[in-house]
Amino acid sequence: LDDQAETVLMRLFEGSGLAGLAGMRPAAPLEGGEGVMILRPLLHVRREEARAYLRALKVEWVEDETNRDERRLRNRLRRRLWPLIARAHGPSAAAGAARSAARLASAWESLEATVRETRERLLRVREGRARVAPLSEARRLPQAVRAGLWRAALELARRGAAKRRSALGRHLEALDRLALEGGPSARLDLP
Repeated sequence: LDDQAETVLMRLFEGSGLAGLAGMRPAAPLEGGEGVMILRPLLHVRREEARAYLRALKVEWVEDETNRDERRLRNRLRRRLWPLIARAHGPSAAAGAARSAARLASAWESLEATVRETRERLLRVREGRARVAPLSEARRLPQAVRAGLWRAALELARRGAAKRRSALGRHLEALDRLALEGGPSARLDLP
């Protein structure tokens, strides 16, 4: 649960959308893992609860040595910011952030269902080229649905998602501007 709260804050600072702010999922496919799933059965358990349980069983655990490296954002949050948040908001702050992540995950699932339906209706890919038609219908969609449609077009045309979230966000914004403001022969070159 503490890791989930840290993830939500990290993603907030990175400017993530719903998917990022929804944090880690209890079960999720491993990126590039060819069907491998990551399971997080203890996502609802506080770090100190897990340690207390292990101490009671007299079981030692291993701390990843990189957890002390404050060049990493997660570690700076964990060691510097969370103590301030806990003092200001009490020990339930992490649980509140995790609850928010769960609510955002539910909203993300709803949005993705709408994007899937829209993608099936408006998106076609042939010979590595994605086509959204009619564009007039896409323009009337809410921005979040359009962004999902552009993301799907990029993934289908390139046969995979952009590797960096920040690059993907810029590409989606550029595609949205092109669709809303570009003329009939407007172009956009993406790496």
